[in-house]
Amino acid sequence: EEEEEEEDDEAEEGRGDFEAAFADLEFEYRPDMLARVIGGIERASEVLAEPLSHEQATIALEEALKIAGRPGVQGAKAEDFQHVRPPPPEAYPDGPPTLSAQIPAGRRAPKPTPAVGDIVRLVWTPGTSRTEAYIASVLPRRSSLLRRSSLYSHKPQLLCTNLDLVLLVVSVEPNFSEGMVDRVLVSAHAQGLEVAIVLNKADLLVEGTEERDEVEERLRVYERIGYRVIYTSTLTEEGLDELKELLSGRMSIFIGNSGVGKSHLLNVLAEGQIALRVGKINEKLKLGRHTTTTTTIHRLPSWKGEESLLIDSPGARRFSIWDVEAPELRDHFVEFLPYAGCCKYRDCQHVKEPNCAVKEAVEADSIPRERWESYVNILGSLRADSEGSQKFSSKQRTAVETARQTPPPMLVLPDQLD
Repeated sequence: EEEEEEEDDEAEEGRGDFEAAFADLEFEYRPDMLARVIGGIERASEVLAEPLSHEQATIALEEALKIAGRPGVQGAKAEDFQHVRPPPPEAYPDGPPTLSAQIPAGRRAPKPTPAVGDIVRLVWTPGTSRTEAYIASVLPRRSSLLRRSSLYSHKPQLLCTNLDLVLLVVSVEPNFSEGMVDRVLVSAHAQGLEVAIVLNKADLLVEGTEERDEVEERLRVYERIGYRVIYTSTLTEEGLDELKELLSGRMSIFIGNSGVGKSHLLNVLAEGQIALRVGKINEKLKLGRHTTTTTTIHRLPSWKGEESLLIDSPGARRFSIWDVEAPELRDHFVEFLPYAGCCKYRDCQHVKEPNCAVKEAVEADSIPRERWESYVNILGSLRADSEGSQKFSSKQRTAVETARQTPPPMLVLPDQLD
């Protein structure tokens, strides 16, 4: 007993010496926490992240533990994050803070590289302020939305992760392309994501006019095969409640060409708060005060008690498929699936093969001919390895990349954002 008392005394003295030596340091132990990457991925060494609430962290841990280690799932192993505990239920009464999180390099670099939408484990640097943390690991991803890079057709571009819903925003000014629509539908289906098509600027199409009838006929093709189409207008507020209902309780992304009004629509859904938030985020990232060159997650006002997260991505002139090979394309045209099993050949590609049930369904108008023709066109592009190919000189690539990172010379108003 005397020996135990002596050991306790020595331990107490050692603790006292430690505390005295570091008394001038404002050190506070901070447990690891889970946070969501909300933007800033354009900067290689730093991103912006928001800590998860008690409920969000609990759900995120449960989902990550279910899929950790499964074949094809990107992210950390369960033992890397299962010790993390959710914050107290009363944490962040005024909403989560926006943190700057460092991405370590070398052997400590998290794998995969963090992307917008990722749930990450943040570790605090001892002796620093609460806003200084680094990303130790990326939790397993539920889904990833990729497209082929517009500058380098042999490379993928990861748009975001852990999505629930893809909203393809189109308009008549500029007019939409069925080729782009079909490519987005294929990529989303490959990741098991739900998709809806949003025809924005619907106020430009007067009811009963030939132009309106033509556009409705083009979009009815997608409604026939099960996709939801919503007509919206920020001017007349047409379709906004329907869109809010669809977004409720989910994390979604706006995808679409430049000029279709994605950011204006987002600003209306967020009740005018987006312009202010974009300014604050860009200030943290040292970007121009108002730009749309960075992919960012925005929190929308609660709709019927459900919170919604919406990602605004920069506009693009094209969307090219990355994660689907030519022989797999047939599996992602959803209207083909009920007929494909009836084809004579198991590996039928539904183009020139005899006794093809899919082509027979096209002739019987059970499958829209426009969709089959689009399938053949995309299949040819994938077979020729020309999907998304576009010749750029090194000087052109440098110019485009520089333009993406350079703040605009003038203030852009919210209704002009894309």
